[in-house]
Amino acid sequence: MLKQSSPEMAVLIQYADPTIQTVNGNQLADIDTASVQWDRVFDLGVDHGVLPLLSRFVGGLEGIAPEAFIERLNEHNHAVAARNLMFARTLSEVSHHLESAGISMLGFKGPALEAAVYPTDTIRDYGDLDVLVPQTDLVSAVTALTDIGFAPASGLPPPTAGMYGGIVRPPMLEEYTLFRDDIKLEVRWRIGDSDRPFKPLFDDLWRRRRSVSVDGATIPVLHPVDRLQMLAFHGTKHRWHQLKWVSDFSAAVATIDRSWPEILEASTSNGNLRRVVLAVGLRASLFGYPLPRSVSDILENDHRLHSVIDSTAELIIRGDNSRPTSTQRLGYTLATSDSWHDRLRALIMCRPLHPSVPEYRLLPLPGRLFGVYYAVRPMRILLKLLTG
Repeated sequence: MLKQSSPEMAVLIQYADPTIQTVNGNQLADIDTASVQWDRVFDLGVDHGVLPLLSRFVGGLEGIAPEAFIERLNEHNHAVAARNLMFARTLSEVSHHLESAGISMLGFKGPALEAAVYPTDTIRDYGDLDVLVPQTDLVSAVTALTDIGFAPASGLPPPTAGMYGGIVRPPMLEEYTLFRDDIKLEVRWRIGDSDRPFKPLFDDLWRRRRSVSVDGATIPVLHPVDRLQMLAFHGTKHRWHQLKWVSDFSAAVATIDRSWPEILEASTSNGNLRRVVLAVGLRASLFGYPLPRSVSDILENDHRLHSVIDSTAELIIRGDNSRPTSTQRLGYTLATSDSWHDRLRALIMCRPLHPSVPEYRLLPLPGRLFGVYYAVRPMRILLKLLTG
């Protein structure tokens, strides 16, 4: 499949698997390196978040890539390392402060993920922090975080009970975003969204938790099987438009000590089977791993999912990292859900059908009146059309 890619994307894919230990020029033998536009390699690497993975083997690029490219690569990697250190120290501070306030917290992406599945803290590129707290503790967590200098993003409603939505009404927002200087922190009370649920909820995830060390602090994190499902869920949620999400999944697979039948059984019980199979298929298509027998058996009987894997891999190797539209995301959710119940929920809870933060910014109301926004939303859209 890599033969269908541009030489620039082919270079990145060759280096993007975190589990490979050595890379040399021989592994680029099938790529016409003389035709590679190295500035485009750099730009695509930034877009897909995999330049730090490429920088591990910068020595093998000497004599192949221009010196100017290698210098840019080293500079970028130093910047990523400095930023990651800042995020790691902040996560350590956040964890300590929430623990002192009696609030349980799980780190599940950013430096927590890097510490759990990557060999060093300088080869994963990320731009924010993500933490998971119990829904009942969200208000307390936000309050505690403001005590150490974080402030809610402009125009957000207060984290009150009315924000959480209901059976047929999604919440006003799916995570609570705070900022402190250059640090963006997203506090979630669940990994999934209203239209794309992730069945293991906080209490189950907390009961199975593991821990990692981040900047000298012990950070509670997801169990490896839960982590694998989370990464498959997250990549599928965003239509895998960044190569680094396949890299994350590959790194997580290398750290797991369960058999694939066990992993698939757990994924089935949580409604995540097809997402996990999709992730395994992308890892095989892009990085050349053989499909586990239990996964290939599923794909033999699921031609639609096989087609999704092929089309998604094709988008990646073309270098297309454009964010999917809401319509594309809905279609992708429908194509990758495990059941008709999940597909129906995705349709009912489709975000464009329901009020969200723009309605609150137009007319701030207390949580108990959030239902009024169903009348406000069409008026806001009409006003936008008339003044647009």
